Amino acid sequence: MKFKKFDFNNIFKNLSTKIVYVIGNARGGSTISNTLIGIHPRIYEINWNDKFFIRKYHKISNFTIFREKILRGGKYFDKKFLMKNFGQSFLKEFENFLETIFLKKNFKYLFLLPVFMHWIHNSNRPKLDDISYFCYKTNTWEGSDLIKQNLPKTKLIIIQRNSLSVSLSMAKAFSRQTNQKINNEAIIRGALSWNRNAIEFKKILTSYPKDSHLVSYEQIILNHHKLNEIYHFLHLNKISEKFFLSQTRNIYYKKTSLKNETKTKKKGIQFEGLNRWKYELNETQIKIINIFTNFGQYLFGKKNSHERYLKKLIFIFNSSSKTVLLIKLIKDIAISLKFKSKHL
Repeated sequence: MKFKKFDFNNIFKNLSTKIVYVIGNARGGSTISNTLIGIHPRIYEINWNDKFFIRKYHKISNFTIFREKILRGGKYFDKKFLMKNFGQSFLKEFENFLETIFLKKNFKYLFLLPVFMHWIHNSNRPKLDDISYFCYKTNTWEGSDLIKQNLPKTKLIIIQRNSLSVSLSMAKAFSRQTNQKINNEAIIRGALSWNRNAIEFKKILTSYPKDSHLVSYEQIILNHHKLNEIYHFLHLNKISEKFFLSQTRNIYYKKTSLKNETKTKKKGIQFEGLNRWKYELNETQIKIINIFTNFGQYLFGKKNSHERYLKKLIFIFNSSSKTVLLIKLIKDIAISLKFKSKHL
């Protein structure tokens, strides 16, 4: 189908009412969760990781640099494909539209551009009227307020993974950077990352109670019932177990090691990652993680015996976002529990 008239403004207006933003901790299962959510017939999965709040496109002043970054060096842009499917006129109109976005720094259009690019490059793309939602994932809680301010109909799905699993996986990622074995410093960094994300997730859920939904990573991959809870939240029909199994049979599986991250020959949802921490973390490391994720776990309902510290933590949480003070206090908890310095 060649280009006749492509109304970018109307398309982006349509997209702006259909976003499901899937938010998770790095190494927290947001990628597979996004894929699972996207198996619903009325949901279109964007299998790219949102980089808006990392690359800060709205702050770039040079158009050439802006174009290169927002199209990710051509990753989002296949000129030959677009020429073949839509023609030269479309390409010209698109370039003009892209320059207009750059000049106006319109947050809505900047944020939605990757969604549009994914959809338009899909030769089997469904019609917009056949799509209830586009699910789009990120590894950061940053920007959720901006998104809700500019795209108020956006639904936020929070993916929460076990703190031990995330801390271990993050520690592996940190260790890869220095080609070292996992040590307690890397474990602490992973635990603090989980804790900070847990705090921010709680803020999102509290700020947008009607438009946000919390999901456990461990539960969402086990069966289709948790997916149906999400679909109920989105006012979509349920899926059957048979449909779930048929749609997840060929999902590829990635395994994180100290050296790299590789795809294995395994297909379908794999469950070995759920309990890997039991075999790869020692008793001291488990205790360290539980200490440094103490407050985050408390926010999500886990009972806690360190009441005098929690009162201070809750005061900081409610009064400001002084993360430095929060981290210092968590360290004080560790010291109070008489951890030897060699463990920290």
